[in-house]
This record gives sequence, C-alpha cells and structure tokens, in this order.
Amino acid sequence: MEDNVLGTSICPTDFTTAARRHGRHFSRYLLAARQAGDKRILDAACGGGFGAAYMARTARSVLGVDLDDEMLRIARSAFSAPNLTFARHDLHDPFGPDVRFDLITSFETMEHVRDPDVCIANFARAMAPDGVLMLSVPNGAKELRDGDFEPSHLVHFSADDLSRMTGRCFAQVEPYSQVLHRGLAHYARKLIGTGRHHAKDYRFVPGFDDAAKVWLAICRGPRV
Repeated sequence: MEDNVLGTSICPTDFTTAARRHGRHFSRYLLAARQAGDKRILDAACGGGFGAAYMARTARSVLGVDLDDEMLRIARSAFSAPNLTFARHDLHDPFGPDVRFDLITSFETMEHVRDPDVCIANFARAMAPDGVLMLSVPNGAKELRDGDFEPSHLVHFSADDLSRMTGRCFAQVEPYSQVLHRGLAHYARKLIGTGRHHAKDYRFVPGFDDAAKVWLAICRGPRV
C-alpha cells in the first residue's frame, strides 16, 4: 500500500519533509531534541523512525522500538547512524534489568495500547533516577465531544486520567498543551501554499487545556 512506501509523506526520509508533512507530531521531537544531548534515549512506538533519527544527531544513543515490522523495515532503510538502533518490542513487556534511559519519548502511543498503566510502569523501571519521560496523548474529552478520533484509539484520556496515570509512576508531572501558534511564519507558509501546519507553527503551553487537541506530560522522578 502506498501509505507504507518508503519516501512517501506518511514515511518521510528527511527531516524537512517530516516537519512539513507531520508538523504536529514532529514538533514534539523538536522539543525533545533540546534535551537529547549525550542522553541514552528510548523512542517508544518510533514508527518510520524520523523522530528517533532526529534526536540521534546529538544523543549518546537512541533505541527506537515498535511492534510494526513494516515500520521498522522502513526506519532501518531510511535512517542509519552508529548510535541509532531500531528493534521490535511490546511496551507491555519490561526492558532488561540493566537497561537505563535518560530520556524516553512516547508520542501518541498510550491511546492505542491495551494497558497504558503497565507501559508507563515499564518506562519508570527502565529510566535513570534523573531521567525524563515525555508523553503525549490526544485530549480524549475533546475526541468524544467532537466525535473525531481513530477507531484504533482504545482509550480516551481525560486530564484527570492522564494526571493519575503518570502520577502513579512519577513524583513530578508537568502538564502542557500543544497549541497552534499563528505567527508571521505561519501566514508566510500559507501564502506560498504549503497547505499544512509546519512543526515550527506549534507551541507547548502550561496546563491541560480543554480546547487543545493534544496534551503533553513531562514526567520526572520515577517511582520504582
């Protein structure tokens, strides 16, 4: 199927295309990359790999994991670096006892899994004591209110759901909302007809805003 072909807009092989075609998603990797320097990183549900590869530019190491063998094939074909690895892993399964990550990214994943609490607990166990989890989920209340969500979404998180889920495994949870910033660059891109929101058109503001489409939780202090 075309959606899974290497080099399409679904699976871009360069960061410029990813930022233009997957602006909302790639903007989270722009945020994560600010903390990636010399870090051991896990990208949970890495998909086609462009986010993991982007963070690998400055990270000590990046492990991108996914359950979709086709996505992993695409990721390995598109991106290669000595510090970048892609592997098949079910997030419901624990990582090795000696595995410790300084930064874990999990973007738009927990709404698809059968038991998010187990996955979050596995993240906490695999994290260094001073590590950070960056976790994003759709605003489930807005999804249900608008009737706009994918059938693959098994869970529709409320703000309280997200706070409780992350708070059980982390001592500190900072809530953010991803919002569209309609600045001059945004309107300039519209004038030249790109037709989509660029990654740089998004901002992260404190709090879980009821009107936001996506929420981001930055978690520290794993409770192991």
